[in-house]
Amino acid sequence: MNGQCPSCAEQVAEGDMFCEACGRRLPDPHSATSMRRTPVGGPVLAPQQGCAGCEYPMIDDDGFCLRCGRQQPLARDRMTYDLGLVCGASDRGLVRDHNADAMAFGLAGLPGRPRTVVAAVCDGVGSTAMSDKAAQVAADAAVGELLEGAVNGVRPRLLAAASKAADAVVALSDVEKPSTTFLSAVITAREITVAWLGDSRAYWIAGDGSRGEQVTDRSSVTGSTCLTIDHTARNALLTDEASAAHTLTRWVGADSTDLRPQVMTVTPTQPGMVVLCTDGLWGYLKEPETLATYILGSRSTADAVSSLVDAAKAHGGRDNVTVVAVPFPPALERQ
Repeated sequence: MNGQCPSCAEQVAEGDMFCEACGRRLPDPHSATSMRRTPVGGPVLAPQQGCAGCEYPMIDDDGFCLRCGRQQPLARDRMTYDLGLVCGASDRGLVRDHNADAMAFGLAGLPGRPRTVVAAVCDGVGSTAMSDKAAQVAADAAVGELLEGAVNGVRPRLLAAASKAADAVVALSDVEKPSTTFLSAVITAREITVAWLGDSRAYWIAGDGSRGEQVTDRSSVTGSTCLTIDHTARNALLTDEASAAHTLTRWVGADSTDLRPQVMTVTPTQPGMVVLCTDGLWGYLKEPETLATYILGSRSTADAVSSLVDAAKAHGGRDNVTVVAVPFPPALERQ
């Protein structure tokens, strides 16, 4: 039976010990552990053969249809992926000319048993070159590292995942010096662990809709709350100016001086939802109880993710917006 490499998602054949694409040693096939993940490079749109509106085959060099004038969607304008236990969507928004957000996620575990879900959300820093590529390679590298650990049954390797993400960003270019925020998560049947650098956020949304207080590492969590604290100048007490809310003090990539992520592990006391997002969402829907109204009123995880992205756009959509959601506990994979 063929499968996927947990690092690069390339197809591998039964009996292979190493991935021919990236060289990573493959998990023991006799463990019967299965793994699925988002495509490396992101779940981008398939290339159009003609105009997305009128199907006319002639598109100019600027991406506009020569018959109806419609601007053609770029591959990263709207990315969605649904693995049942985890679903994500990323959208360019209404103002930015391209999408510099990225997401990657996957799940691993024995069939019929509780699964481990891993995810990463990154927001390319717009003031640096290649920010969209930086965000995607960071997310892909982190998820590959975390999935390998999940498949092999070891404890979450969040620090190693952040290091892999940083190496991937640096490898893009030593001249352009791209950079990105970084947020990763490992969700098991018992606990949620998140690691971050920058201002992409992780929220816990309680299934009963209650609001909770800010939690600390290794604590239990009941009511809905934000699990992360933004690494910004304002939170670092470097300035009182309102503009400091989005001035990053920590990130992955160009001129970063602190690549060790902050880590938080919590144990929920009730079912709920883990939400990872960029500031394109929380800039509009900041409070946990606001997110809860969309999530608790949704028919599925995919519906919740889509409604949150659409809400951010309805409120102005001035930035790229990315949302990944994971029901807790991820007990059994939906078939």
